[in-house]
Amino acid sequence: MSLDHSYPWYFSLLCVFLGVFVTYFFYRENNNLKPFTKSFLFFVRFSILTSLFFLLLSPIFNIVIKNIERPSIILLQDASKSVRIDIKNDFKKFQNELLDFDVSIYNFSDQLNEGFADTNLGLYTNIDLALTNINDLYSNRNLSSVVIATDGLYNRGKNPLYSEKFNFPIYSLILGDTAEQVDISIDKIEHNELAFLGNYFPVKIRIKSTSAKNKNFKLKIRQNDSIIFTKSFVSILNNEYFEIKEDFLANKIGMNKYSISVSEFANEQNVINNYADFFIDIIDSKSKILIFNDKPHPDIAAFVSSISSNENYDYTISKTENYSLDFSDFNLIVFHSIKNLNEKFILEIFESKIPLLLFCTNDFNNMNTFFSSVDFLNKGSADEVYPFLSSTFDDFQLSDSVKNMISLMPPLNLQFGSYFVNNPSKVLLYQKIKDINSLNPLISFENIDKRIGIIFGEGYWKWRLRNFYLNNSHNSFDDFFNKVIQYLVTNEDKSKLRLDYNKSYFENESIIISAELYNSSFDLYNEKNIELKLFNSKNEIFDYNFDKYENSYSLNIGALESDNYRFEVFVKDSDVSTKTGVITVKPVKVEELNLISDYNFLNNLSSANNGSLFWPNEINLLISEIKSSKSQKIIRTSNDILKLIDINSLLIFLLFFIFLEWFIRKYNGLI
Repeated sequence: MSLDHSYPWYFSLLCVFLGVFVTYFFYRENNNLKPFTKSFLFFVRFSILTSLFFLLLSPIFNIVIKNIERPSIILLQDASKSVRIDIKNDFKKFQNELLDFDVSIYNFSDQLNEGFADTNLGLYTNIDLALTNINDLYSNRNLSSVVIATDGLYNRGKNPLYSEKFNFPIYSLILGDTAEQVDISIDKIEHNELAFLGNYFPVKIRIKSTSAKNKNFKLKIRQNDSIIFTKSFVSILNNEYFEIKEDFLANKIGMNKYSISVSEFANEQNVINNYADFFIDIIDSKSKILIFNDKPHPDIAAFVSSISSNENYDYTISKTENYSLDFSDFNLIVFHSIKNLNEKFILEIFESKIPLLLFCTNDFNNMNTFFSSVDFLNKGSADEVYPFLSSTFDDFQLSDSVKNMISLMPPLNLQFGSYFVNNPSKVLLYQKIKDINSLNPLISFENIDKRIGIIFGEGYWKWRLRNFYLNNSHNSFDDFFNKVIQYLVTNEDKSKLRLDYNKSYFENESIIISAELYNSSFDLYNEKNIELKLFNSKNEIFDYNFDKYENSYSLNIGALESDNYRFEVFVKDSDVSTKTGVITVKPVKVEELNLISDYNFLNNLSSANNGSLFWPNEINLLISEIKSSKSQKIIRTSNDILKLIDINSLLIFLLFFIFLEWFIRKYNGLI
């Protein structure tokens, strides 16, 4: 530490000289004072003045600070469920033995946390994330080495061996047993997320056996609480994989839980991986289509072929004289080549509120009966028209293959005339005559009381043939018409309360439900409070309140235990209908699938980063190696500048001497 100022050195002598001169001027004629008192007052006055003169020079203290930074040791604890060994005492031994090091402890699973974890509850293991975060945290520190205590079984993140080399040695403390043990486990399950009621869905199960020579096991599958499948396996050779593929009937609407179990071996240590669950949402979403067709036509044959390619559609073909059918059983009514319809039949069709699809051929007599949005004025004979896509239609999306198909399709036959499209109509395809794009619709929709679609022209069967010729399949053609049907049969949600959520989560995922509330004019608003009641399988009730965000609502329930939950959502102080739903929370058992430590991985990790691998019984050897490493203390210096005038204690000291001088002078009658 040094005292300095920005003026030449003789300015300091000048401050002393001025202090002496001014003090002498004040006390030169005070002969009434005792010699000691006069000398003392002279000294005090001199000290005050000299200090004040010196402060005018803005002196500073230049402080040099030296910090000695000891080398750091990081102890990384794997806190995932796959680790079954307690290493708390081992970590304490590190802290007690490595006194020349700064020892810090972190634990990790799918994220890095400070301190030691007393319980191993992590559902995943991400070794690369832990090491990368340590590398970032100690990038400018004197990090000597990292000791990672783990079994080497990671199931998240990338392989640390393929990361850039870390700037510190890595010592691996291997936990667990590396020897193969007798084990039978469910290795993988492949299945659909949903299935349709009455259909069969495939399930593929892969079972892994380890050191199970000459052993037998039995596989069982339960749907909810009922056994639906059993199979026995005998005479396992040694380490084998077994694959079972079965089709199961979707026979119960809703979220169904399927439980797989394989029988346990004698002396099998890890039995958690003998059990696994999967969930399938079974829905009844088959749409029934009623087709009125008074005479055969290749277009309707192509349309029916597209329907047949989709297992979600059932169809019935009838003639119009059978109009006494119960329309309520159908989700879509299709008309093709219909010339004469009586008023009673038309009235029943519209009162049914069932979506309609009309193939409007070159006979337009009945078109205006069904469509208020399109008027046609006949002006001539049939003409050839090509399709082109509307750039503004956005009610549903077509794939690139479908768009490409439309651009390559042969022309359709269509009666020439004028088309007048009213505002409620949305056009999907327009007519192109030769090279001229018109505004006349080829396929359009209206949606007033119900969705209605109109398809103009004839010759769509040629599209299907051309699609097969170009691509050796009918997929694009079938996809196109399935999109049209799906759009028509999908009920538009007109309820005032609408929810958005996933039907299934894992037990480590946060459950988030979004909500929108509409007024009578179907404008978004959030003036009301929305509440949710959650019920688990034990019928326990949990209450939640939605948070308001601008014009919407959101609720973060957080992570829940694995179970089937049902909920009710209602708007307080409102007549808005209550919404209900079901959420399934699935268990996460990744860490229990494999409990055999990965010796090779940890050995390669340490070797690649200038470290070594040790067993828990070799703690003393590991401590000795760390002590013998060339880790050095680092001396870091820093400069700090302190202005003398900013020191409050100095100002208090000067005020004290000023007061002291005044008091003595007052006491001696000089004031």
